[in-house]
Amino acid sequence: MIPDFDRIAAFLAKLGPNLLRQQESDLDIEIKSDGSKVSSGDIWVHEQVYAFLKQLTPEIPIVSEEGALPSQETLASWPAYWCLDPIDNTHGFIEGSSEFVISLGLVIHQVPTYGWIAVPHEERVYYTTSTKSSAVYTLKNQGIRPIRLFQTEVNKLDPIPIVMSSRCQQHPDFKDYLDRLHSFYEGRCHVFTCSSALKFCRLLDGDADAYFRLGRTKLWDVAGGFALSKTIGKKSYVLSSPSSLRFDELSLKNLPLLEIPPFLIA
Repeated sequence: MIPDFDRIAAFLAKLGPNLLRQQESDLDIEIKSDGSKVSSGDIWVHEQVYAFLKQLTPEIPIVSEEGALPSQETLASWPAYWCLDPIDNTHGFIEGSSEFVISLGLVIHQVPTYGWIAVPHEERVYYTTSTKSSAVYTLKNQGIRPIRLFQTEVNKLDPIPIVMSSRCQQHPDFKDYLDRLHSFYEGRCHVFTCSSALKFCRLLDGDADAYFRLGRTKLWDVAGGFALSKTIGKKSYVLSSPSSLRFDELSLKNLPLLEIPPFLIA
């Protein structure tokens, strides 16, 4: 099935101003069973997007971080499902950071196929327009700009920018993985950090050549980003061991429910 890409992008963009007003007000905050925080902003986005998608595609189930989760068997039986993180980087949202996004992916036959990442503070939505193309929707002028492959000539001595989460540096194997990346990129890595699925946006903008993440994460954090990164020719690889020189392509098949292992996108 092919979704209405532009309509979804415009809808997500229009949520941004209201969400920013909520961020500046007194948020209701609760602690979930896993110890993480959820805000009234998370719940509001979940309700808005859930209702919109149910009207748009009533036949497609929705998996949301703030909703009821299906069993492994049920999830595997679905030919397609939406995967939503209402606010990726809830902690930053609560603390007043600009580095949070709304992340949405459409998973078809267990493959993240289409994606949308709304960045409220930038008034932008990055989204797929097919399995091989993507665009940026800007709320201010409702303009759409295609995202193009970056084919600039690269000096072999130039550093290669790699984006990661700041939490990577706290991982016990961080130095070993970083050494492995330096070896893979012939010692030319320049690593910088940012939060949430904004890291995928930095790939799409051409500000980063690769993105690596240590520690497991959830599918709703990355489904949209995985789909978007494929439109600019990137592949997703499993970081199985800091001592291994192989990079195996990541597949959702046979993974635990919605769990994503450490990965590299390059």
